[in-house]
Amino acid sequence: MIADYQLLNIRKCQSQDHGAGNPPTQGLCANLWSSNSSSWFVTPPIGPLPSNNVELGFLYRIVNYSGYANPGGNKTPYAGTNDSINIFVSTNCGTTWTMVGSINGSNHVDTNAFTMFSICLGDMYAGQNIRLRFEAKRTTGDYWIDIDSLQLYSTPAVSITPSTNFAVCQNQPLSVTANMPGAVSYQWTPGNINTPVFNVNTSNPGNYVYTVQATKANGCFSKDSISVIVNALPSLTVSSNSPVCEGDGIMLNASTNATNVMWTGPQGFSSNMSSPAIGNANVNMSGYYVVTVTDSNNCQSKDSVMVTVKPAPDVTTTVNNNTITVAQTGATYQWINCNTLTPITGATAQSYTPVASGQYAVVVTLNGCTDTSACVTITLPSGIADLTNENYWSIAPNPNNGNFVLKAKEGDVFHIMDMSGKLIEFIVMHQGVKEIHINVPQGVYFIKEVNGYRVEKLVIHE
Repeated sequence: MIADYQLLNIRKCQSQDHGAGNPPTQGLCANLWSSNSSSWFVTPPIGPLPSNNVELGFLYRIVNYSGYANPGGNKTPYAGTNDSINIFVSTNCGTTWTMVGSINGSNHVDTNAFTMFSICLGDMYAGQNIRLRFEAKRTTGDYWIDIDSLQLYSTPAVSITPSTNFAVCQNQPLSVTANMPGAVSYQWTPGNINTPVFNVNTSNPGNYVYTVQATKANGCFSKDSISVIVNALPSLTVSSNSPVCEGDGIMLNASTNATNVMWTGPQGFSSNMSSPAIGNANVNMSGYYVVTVTDSNNCQSKDSVMVTVKPAPDVTTTVNNNTITVAQTGATYQWINCNTLTPITGATAQSYTPVASGQYAVVVTLNGCTDTSACVTITLPSGIADLTNENYWSIAPNPNNGNFVLKAKEGDVFHIMDMSGKLIEFIVMHQGVKEIHINVPQGVYFIKEVNGYRVEKLVIHE
């Protein structure tokens, strides 16, 4: 409060003016009626006034002449066209006056009790001494006017809760509340929010200052500001080598500018490495792998990547009458010679019958995943094929569709004949291996080394 003044006037109200039982006022007490249509008083000099918003407040009441004897009634509407209480300010000891407020039929509170009325002087009289003048006028009626408890005070400061400046992470919720006693409106800028509660927009990184203005009904206001730093979230890009095959490794990668990394995933997986590797994957490791990164501002980014582990083909094999069969169906197959680790031409079915003793395996591919069976040892009866015989020759596959591979010594000559002994194909070996292509009806044929005694049955099918 700047000042609390008793008002100067030719007289102050006494209890007998109001009727028995009513206390006197310490300000203006005037009875306005037909023979006394106006009254006024002037304060002593007040000041110098401060530079912030200054308010003038006082209590007033307007009651019919007989109203003090009957406090429950006899109030006056004070609604005459020219009835008013006007308030003036002078900065030159009363030489000139400027009207700063008025009570009239538009703003009078219709009651016989004291009512607070306030005027915003703002900072227009900062640093100056002023005098106040109150003038009461009537056009009709017979009533008392009382003015009391004159005060000059600064507009209360608006407070922001929480009151500290903020450093928050991008998209982090932040809400602040402004409060000022007597405020009837609030205005936040930037943002143009007109409520006490302000939800700060943290979607864009940067440094921001937000100001709130709280305004009272008389127009006086108070401002306050907060600073908000919105820190950008750490960058984060995730990837993996998914899909992977069972038994292979899972490779995860988090590309980030953050200092701390934490991965979590299926089967209780966790790692604080940016690019962890998980060996010997199984199908239960399929699922989302989530990474959270934290930077020096304690801001976090989170992302995830879906990893699929495809089951490996079933490469279990069985042997029946020297025919090897792999368990996996619906796949692609390539049989290999384990001794030479080379593929066997044309051996691409689920089953394979070797034409020579040895060790054999199959490479099975299913949905992009490949596995190789264990090697299986096949020993054929003596005289059919002997890998240790220097005169050894072989055909594979057999049976076949007319396309097969003949292995023999360079210079060997072979005849292919039908069941009647008719010559179908004449073959000269210019090297140790030769691909043979014959176009004949399906059936049984024979192949014979011309200079030898050995004859093999050749089965052709579609």
